[in-house]
Amino acid sequence: MSIRLHFNVWTIVVGIVLLLNTSMLFAQGSPNVTLLANVNDYAAAGYNDCWGYTAPDGREYALLGVENGTSIIDITDTDNPTEINFISSPNTTWKDIKTYQHYAYVVVDAAAMGLQIIDLSDLPNSAPLINTYTGSGFGASHNIYIDEASGILYAQGGGGTRIISLANPESPTQLTVFASPNTHDVYVQDNVAFISDGWDFSFSLFDVSNPASPQWLQTIPPPSSGYGHNAWATEDGNYLLTTEEVPGGLTVKMWDIQDLGNISLTDEYIASATGRPHNALIKGDYAYISHYWDGVRIVDISDPNNIAETGFYDTYPGDGSVFEGCWGTYPFFASGKILASDRSTGLYVLFFDGAIEGQESTFNESVENGWNLVGLPNDPQDHHYQSLFPNAIEGSLFSFDGAYVEESSLTVGKGYWLRFPGQETVPITGAEITAVTTDLAEGWNIISGISGDMPLANMQDPGNIIIAGSLFGFNGSYFSTNTIEQGKGYWIQTNAPGQITLDLNSAPASSKIFADAATLDGYPSLHFQESASDFQQTLYFNVNIEDSHNKTQYRLPPIGPAGSFDARFSDGYRINESDNALINIQSRNPVLIKPTNLPQDILSQFVIEELAGNAVLKTHPLREGETIIISNPQVNRLKLSNAVTTTIPQQFALLQNFPNPFNPSTTLAFQLLQDSQISLTIYNAAGQEVRTLVNKSFAAGTHQVEWDGRDNNGNLVSSGIYLYRMSAVTNTGEDASQFNQVRKMVLMK
Repeated sequence: MSIRLHFNVWTIVVGIVLLLNTSMLFAQGSPNVTLLANVNDYAAAGYNDCWGYTAPDGREYALLGVENGTSIIDITDTDNPTEINFISSPNTTWKDIKTYQHYAYVVVDAAAMGLQIIDLSDLPNSAPLINTYTGSGFGASHNIYIDEASGILYAQGGGGTRIISLANPESPTQLTVFASPNTHDVYVQDNVAFISDGWDFSFSLFDVSNPASPQWLQTIPPPSSGYGHNAWATEDGNYLLTTEEVPGGLTVKMWDIQDLGNISLTDEYIASATGRPHNALIKGDYAYISHYWDGVRIVDISDPNNIAETGFYDTYPGDGSVFEGCWGTYPFFASGKILASDRSTGLYVLFFDGAIEGQESTFNESVENGWNLVGLPNDPQDHHYQSLFPNAIEGSLFSFDGAYVEESSLTVGKGYWLRFPGQETVPITGAEITAVTTDLAEGWNIISGISGDMPLANMQDPGNIIIAGSLFGFNGSYFSTNTIEQGKGYWIQTNAPGQITLDLNSAPASSKIFADAATLDGYPSLHFQESASDFQQTLYFNVNIEDSHNKTQYRLPPIGPAGSFDARFSDGYRINESDNALINIQSRNPVLIKPTNLPQDILSQFVIEELAGNAVLKTHPLREGETIIISNPQVNRLKLSNAVTTTIPQQFALLQNFPNPFNPSTTLAFQLLQDSQISLTIYNAAGQEVRTLVNKSFAAGTHQVEWDGRDNNGNLVSSGIYLYRMSAVTNTGEDASQFNQVRKMVLMK
């Protein structure tokens, strides 16, 4: 292990370049770090920290801390950075900014401002301050961190570190306060809080899996320690990088924390002999350090035992005044842009050649003839759909925002409809997507995944907004699934707006996103299939869903664009609790319908009617296993009904029993034109009364009763022919009328 002073290394590099081009005498960065923009509109006020935000539409924003406020700057086009808004704050040297969902949270030290909450949802139009949280005495705070996986904000100040729930992002709620009052900074990963202890000259680890009751795990006291300023863990959680903000030799240190009982120092780094490291943030294999007088320093940490500077940009080529130079960095844009804030010279937008990690890979995306739900399997340089899918039908790329919106380019994390003239496999080359956070609206959304298949259980849903069982793919028709496959688009339904995160490295997060599904096996069903394709959907009726099951899991996503196949009940579900319902169909070709599991009883005679408006064009009786064809292209609505039970009878009738012959019981049914007094009696072949089944009043309609093969004394009768007679008397007195009918049945033992 050795301390690395890389000032001399880069001096040699720049010196070699100077031999070739003396115009680079005032170069401020290493060859692999490019300056894209510098914004210095508030030099008179001075600056402090910075943070970044990527909107759902892919536009990128810098949140720049100014001593008297926060500047929100659109940096999507670095040739024309544009300030969207400036949110004033008390004038202090210290400010910290973080984002969660579509909100920015701002605190200041040395002034009792509270926690400012800025709404970023209307960018690039506006970004207003919507609330300042002061609950539980929240006043000044030096640093904050937001654990997006749990929706928890950690704030230094208030006698320690506050733990604040963002379950309602606009109205936070404090859960508890923990750790030493001397804490300076906090970082949280995988339910471990890393506390920089400030003047306690150490770094402490706490278990915050129960945020209301943190538990101390370990404390790291660095040798020859300075002020415990900042700590950040590697993405695998095995190592911790710390800074101590003291000039004159104290270093940035890398610690092996895999065994908390045996934490060890693996390596150290400092930019120069007079260096003063401030904050270090880690993305992948690199640490990005705001190093005061030495600017932004980028350190390769892929080998924790041999960390080494790999690039830099000096934002402050000054004389090393106290607290001057680079204060903050933000390296987390997917585009590879890096933000840096300098106390005197403002915002810097940089690009580091190693910022987009992982080598490019090619994914072979399979698409079907017709409509497909697609997404980006990786992050290619060109997102235009005709560059990615050259054979796709022009003008057929659609996103969904409460309605279908025609698009020209795809965004990471979003899903799209796209139509193809035939089946093919399309190679797409781009950088791996290891994680993506997506903003969702309330209701239905189309999402896509990352560079690898993702179990739904690994989705991070801190706001519990996902409706269980609502993830649907499309392979010619909708299907319920628990896996998000690479390169595919999926419908998902929410109960509120919020964010979800897909991360290749995440562990199973929650089982709440799985529905407690009831089996549909055995229920009457109609299987729909488009005649010229394999596109199909099955609808179920007479379904009885218990209260313990979530019916919403059977709701289908919005109908696809014109030309896609779809079949559903008119309320949007694939189940119906009765045997009378309207069905919507969408198809380019004739539709085949095959019924299965139809009830085989006297009161079940199902039909499907083809409708034009309310007019019935054609009626199809349903018979078990027999396919019917809907060929009229004008028909997009059907009516399913039970011809026996859905109509008021046109006459009095005693129906044939079912089954017949029978053993040991059978069902007898009758139809009444009016309310009537009914007597239903069974006789043997000799005309002797065997059993009186009913003798009471019934309303108009169809009714059924069961005979269990017993006589009036409860004894089983013998095999043979039996007669059953219905007598129906309507009204009384002079208007009384009577209907009588007799039928024959056979008991066979």
